[in-house]
Amino acid sequence: MIALEAPHQPGVYLFKDAASRTIYIGKAKDLYARLQSYRNPPAGKTAEMVRNAHGLDWITCRNEAEALVLENTLIKQHRPKYNVDLKDGVHYAYLKVTNEKYPRILVSRTRKAGKNEKVLGPYLSAQGRTVALHAATRTFGLRICNKLPKQACLQYHLGYCSAPCINNTTEEEYSQNVSRAEKVLAGKTGEIAQAMESEMRAASAKQEFERAMQLRDRLSALHRIEQKQLMESRREGNDDYFGFVRDGEKLRCCVLKSRDGLILDRDVFALDVIGDSPQAEVILRYYETHAIPNRTYTRLGSLEEEAALAEIIFKMNGKIITPKKGDALELVRLAEKNAALQTGVSGSSTEAVALQKALGLYKPPATIDCFDASNLAGKQVVGSCVRFDDGKPVKNHYRRFKIRSFAGQDDFAAMHEIVYRRYRSMLEKGEAPPDLILIDGGPGQLNAALSALSELSIDIPTAALAKKDEEIYLPELMEPRRLPKSHAGLKLLMRCRDEAHRFALKYNRLRRKIEQEY
Repeated sequence: MIALEAPHQPGVYLFKDAASRTIYIGKAKDLYARLQSYRNPPAGKTAEMVRNAHGLDWITCRNEAEALVLENTLIKQHRPKYNVDLKDGVHYAYLKVTNEKYPRILVSRTRKAGKNEKVLGPYLSAQGRTVALHAATRTFGLRICNKLPKQACLQYHLGYCSAPCINNTTEEEYSQNVSRAEKVLAGKTGEIAQAMESEMRAASAKQEFERAMQLRDRLSALHRIEQKQLMESRREGNDDYFGFVRDGEKLRCCVLKSRDGLILDRDVFALDVIGDSPQAEVILRYYETHAIPNRTYTRLGSLEEEAALAEIIFKMNGKIITPKKGDALELVRLAEKNAALQTGVSGSSTEAVALQKALGLYKPPATIDCFDASNLAGKQVVGSCVRFDDGKPVKNHYRRFKIRSFAGQDDFAAMHEIVYRRYRSMLEKGEAPPDLILIDGGPGQLNAALSALSELSIDIPTAALAKKDEEIYLPELMEPRRLPKSHAGLKLLMRCRDEAHRFALKYNRLRRKIEQEY
């Protein structure tokens, strides 16, 4: 099937399956030489593609740059099975400013906005978005309640909310704080800090000491938010820094995202690829689902490929730059280092990959938190949270809870409390969240956990595992998901659930022993 009559010219080639569907499109400086390399393909994705190929076409071009442009056009048209597709598994993170008299800033999974609502993002890291939102909401005293209560709630008494419900703030002042929170969430922390410092000095000069102290505390909180942002550069505008590391048929990639001079986020992923230089294709596929910044920095290694990519990106109102020195080169090197170090995407266990497919998750859940509540006839109600990383328990992340919010027996309320307390602490300490939350129980326990996460504006994939028949409950699904007992993903969930149950039971016994002794 590999054509011996292919010319020694630049061009694009198309492999087709038995039904004449295009399954892979590639480009080459020399079509003949490139196609002959498929005679003895390495094991993996390339070998699989060749086995499924029953036909071959090619189109000659004047040069390699023209071939890249044509390859990009044909890939968009045909969407071949074996070409890079970054649309699968992309997880978007947004924030939404509500259209209310006293607006809230909420987590959103989509770019869609209601009438007069504003959408912030996308944020590539749901974790970074959630931690920043939590900090900004508290710093500027924004409300988190679904409906304004008739009296001030606990958030006000803890100093986290300005309490518009009791007219403790004016609509104008509250609106100003919402605008400031938006700017902080867009990375413009320095601009807001300067304005608040001026206000603090003015309040102090007028001997409005209570107001000055409030601004001082908010300014301190603002600096803590700023410290969590990774680094600063002097460049204004939006920039992406791509780093690539090739490992056989695996291409590891890291994208550092700079917005208004701040490296605010990164995106890391690994792809099975075919061909000698797939980096340009990866960049083009990436910008089909992400906004194109003012500048994109990377190192491709081929001047012709760089020129062709630059031409395509220019038509998309962007710019490709190959840095030779300075901060930009250092940031590309940093992206390459991050790409080389990242293993969470490609190094996931077989169990985690199986679980990803079974539950429809956007990535393999390398880190899982599992919760269980335990009681004996309504006495000594306690809870546990255990963490598994790559299928193994991580005991320094175990947590146990004595239920405080009620007396008696209420499994749902207990689950709500332990999930809320665990992740409130996570937000306050800036800890990394898990990839999956597992609840020991059925739909009731799952809904209680989801309610707690919603109150904290946390968006983490969550499931429940019921002991009876090992049924898996997922949000918004009426029927449970049932997997074979031999399923690798189910075995991982059962191991997490059993360990959480053991740890909760151990704490329950300890509490009963203490009660008996005293």
